[in-house]
Amino acid sequence: MSSRPPRIVVTDNVGGFYSGAGDPLLRPLAEIGELSVHDSRSGSKEEFLRRIADADYLLYLRRPAPLDEEVFARSPRLRLIAFPGVGTDHIDLGAARRHGVTITNLPGANAPAVAELAFGLVFAVARRIAAADAWTRAGEWRKHAGIELGGRTLGVVGLGAIGSRVARLGGGLGMKVVGWSHTRDEERAARLGVGLLELDELLATADVVSLHLRLTPESNGLIDARRVRLLRPGAILINTARAALVDEGALLERLRGGELGGYGVDVYSTEPVPPEGYPYRDLDNVVMTPHMADETVEANQRLRELLIGNVLAFHQGRPINVIG
Repeated sequence: MSSRPPRIVVTDNVGGFYSGAGDPLLRPLAEIGELSVHDSRSGSKEEFLRRIADADYLLYLRRPAPLDEEVFARSPRLRLIAFPGVGTDHIDLGAARRHGVTITNLPGANAPAVAELAFGLVFAVARRIAAADAWTRAGEWRKHAGIELGGRTLGVVGLGAIGSRVARLGGGLGMKVVGWSHTRDEERAARLGVGLLELDELLATADVVSLHLRLTPESNGLIDARRVRLLRPGAILINTARAALVDEGALLERLRGGELGGYGVDVYSTEPVPPEGYPYRDLDNVVMTPHMADETVEANQRLRELLIGNVLAFHQGRPINVIG
């Protein structure tokens, strides 16, 4: 490898993540190498590949294309990919290892934002806030008796950084909090005041179920048709994690039948959600947000700063937040 300074590429810098190549936060990167910032969407995988063809370090924003074997094979100088998130379902980690590319993420950086949006959806569904807003704007003085959350049972599926915060929020509201996770970390559960249950029991007993799992081969379809049917009548399901965790057809059947209290959802099998035909659009017991759980002023600032920190740490030979 040549001794030239690393070429550092920031791709798909849209939506104001960084203010452009002149953003003061990016100055430390410009000081260690040749910095290129692309302030528009790639538009295609081919364009994404063209942008990163001779990159050494990549700041991978907005997931312009899956990071697969082709990406690594056609980017022979690539040594580091830093992305501002947690889930790795868009990355072929085996291919990254084979090509000697280090992948870093930002675990926990957006946990406060996601946890608060999850609970915002709980409130919105429990009190039908979105529907009430629409009725009032339309001139209808229409009231609906919602439910109070204090004293009810919150089931948290996944007790990582986000799930742990959701558990604390639920406890603060006077909810009984139960949880399930792949690791069954009893020490963590005890610190949180969470009673650990088997997943089927949690689904069958909780009044509110909130999903906080990464999408992996093990979690894909975890809440399958059988488990969707376990949800108790009137239960509220919240999903700010990944759409593929849940059997959508089975969930729609129960929502359309009025068997569940509702669904608060921030993640979808098709994104962006199409303007017509998407199955949740016509259900008034569903509250939808546009995959925005991690979008707060504070979270974005943390992500911007920590992402650069990952690159600098790698450049200095002490990589942090490495995946795999």
